[in-house]
Amino acid sequence: MPITTEKITAIVDQVASVIAREAEANHNAATPSAATLEVLRSSGILGATVPEEYGGWGLGVHNGKPLQYWQMIRTLARADTSFGQSCQVHWNTVDFSCALGTPAQVETICRRVLDGAIMCAWGATRPGLGKGFGSVEADGEQFVINATKAYATNAGFADIAMLMVSGKDAADKSGIQCVLVDCNSEGINIDYDWWQDAQAMRTTASHKVIFDQVKVRPDALLGGVNEYLEKHLQVRSLSAFASNFLGTIEALTALATTYGKKSKALEEDRFVRRMAALHLSIISLEGIMHRVAKAWDDDDKEVLLLSNLFRWSAGEALVEAINQVSVLTGSSTLFAGNELGRRLIDALMYVRHENNDRLETTVGRGFLGLEADFNFAGLRVADGAAGTG
Repeated sequence: MPITTEKITAIVDQVASVIAREAEANHNAATPSAATLEVLRSSGILGATVPEEYGGWGLGVHNGKPLQYWQMIRTLARADTSFGQSCQVHWNTVDFSCALGTPAQVETICRRVLDGAIMCAWGATRPGLGKGFGSVEADGEQFVINATKAYATNAGFADIAMLMVSGKDAADKSGIQCVLVDCNSEGINIDYDWWQDAQAMRTTASHKVIFDQVKVRPDALLGGVNEYLEKHLQVRSLSAFASNFLGTIEALTALATTYGKKSKALEEDRFVRRMAALHLSIISLEGIMHRVAKAWDDDDKEVLLLSNLFRWSAGEALVEAINQVSVLTGSSTLFAGNELGRRLIDALMYVRHENNDRLETTVGRGFLGLEADFNFAGLRVADGAAGTG
C-alpha cells in the first residue's frame, strides 16, 4: 500500500527535528553524527525517490511527484542547509540510477537503499588534482577507474557512489560515463584533511576522493556514454538545489525575526522593510516551484528552461537574503557558536555551487529562442569542472 502524504510529512518533520538538533555538532565534526544517520536509516526516508513498484515512496520527477519531493527538501533545509544538501544528493543519485540503470541494476540499487544504503554522485574536480575528471578503461573482463574527485558530498559515510568519468562513444569521442562503485572498494582513498579546512557546508563531508586502479565489473557501468546529459538528469536536479535554497531563505528569515524581537529592532522601519523583501522572495520562489512542477507534470516543452529559471532565481534570492540578514543582524552573528552566523556562512558557500552568471545567461538565451545549454554540459565552477555532488 502506498505511503500517505500525511505519513511522509510526519516522517520528514521527525527527521528534520533530529537534523536541527544535531546541526552544530555535525558542523564541528564535518560529518553527520551517528544519531543523524540512524534516523535516516530507520525512518525509511532514504527510499523517498525509490519507485513505488520497488517499495519506495515514489517521489521525484521520474516518479511523477516532483512537488512533494521538493517540499521535503525545503523542510530539511530549514533544519540545516548542509545536511539537506547531503540528503538531496542521495535522493538525486537514486533518481539518476533508476533513469540510467537496467532493470537488474535498478532492482539491486532500490533493494540496497531500502535496506539503509546511502548514495552519492561524484563528478566535480578542480585544477591540480592529478587524475582530474578521471577515466574508466576496459581491462580484460573488468573495468578500471582512475580519478580524483573534489567536493565529493557524503564521502566517508555513503555506501554507493555514482561516479562520473570520461568514457568513449562509438565515434571515439570523449563523453561522460556513469559508473556505480561500492565505497568500500579497494583502491578508494579519502583525503579528509582537505574538507577539514572548509569553513562552511561542513556536514556534507565533501572530501577529496582518490580512485587508484579501482576495479569494477561490466555491470557497474550505468547507462551509455553521455546518456546522463541526453536524459537531462542534471536539469532534473536543479529544482532540488533551488528548493534547498528556498528552505534556507526561510530559515534565515525566521532567525532574523527572532533576532529582531530580542533586540527590539522590529520597531525600526528599516528592519520591517528588509523583512518584507525576504518574504517577497519566499512567496515568489514558491510560485516558481509550483510552475516548474506543473511543467514536469504536463511534459511542457519549456520545462528545461523553467528548471534553469528556478535554480537561477533561487540563487539570486539567496544572495539577496544573505545580504539582507547580514545587514539586519550585524557582525556579532559571525562569532563562533552562533547559529545564525553558521547558517549565513553555509548559505554563502552553497550559493557558489554553480555560477549564477552562467545560469542567468542560459535562461536569457532560452527566452530569446537562442541555443542554450540547459544541461550544463561543460560548465566550470571557479575551482574546476562542475558535477552533481
